[in-house]
Amino acid sequence: ALAGMQEPPATQALWALSLWRLDCGNFVINDYNAFFSDTMAYKPGPKAITSSCYLIKNGDRYLLWDAGLPEKLLGKPDVSAAQTMSLDTTIVRQLAQIGVKPEQITFLGISHYHLDHLGQAANFAKAALVIGAGDIEHIKARPADYKDELEALSPWLSGGSKLVPVSSHIDFFRDGRVIMLKMPGHTPGHS
Repeated sequence: ALAGMQEPPATQALWALSLWRLDCGNFVINDYNAFFSDTMAYKPGPKAITSSCYLIKNGDRYLLWDAGLPEKLLGKPDVSAAQTMSLDTTIVRQLAQIGVKPEQITFLGISHYHLDHLGQAANFAKAALVIGAGDIEHIKARPADYKDELEALSPWLSGGSKLVPVSSHIDFFRDGRVIMLKMPGHTPGHS
């Protein structure tokens, strides 16, 4: 039986991975327990948090993971009783600082449909949008509730750009090193 075994396939040469964290917005949450706790263990009072996006380079391909708060918040914070959302710079400006143009982004991976994760998505319309199928179905079924989200995703929803709705895990670069994991619960298609 051992004589019939095949030699394992040759190992594919792997490109070096590079990773950048991008500033994709800021929040001051007035009651952190109301947003993030079921035990009310956080100290009362406002808490500042940062929204991060990530750029991953593999060879000549780029994955932008999440697209932050909308550009309309740049210099114009959105203040409500629950929170203040603000944006200090755009993703496009940060990419320019490291020499990457929006059209170089191969994949735009979106963790879930909330606007703080896809607000600047339309700037990357040449990228394939990879998002949970449940999230796309959910916002398309309720257009009146998701006007801003639908606008951010309009290049893909109109059919002009490549939309990849996923229902399972996906290996972005097909080398086992950058995998989007299906994690439903926060939203129907959360990854």
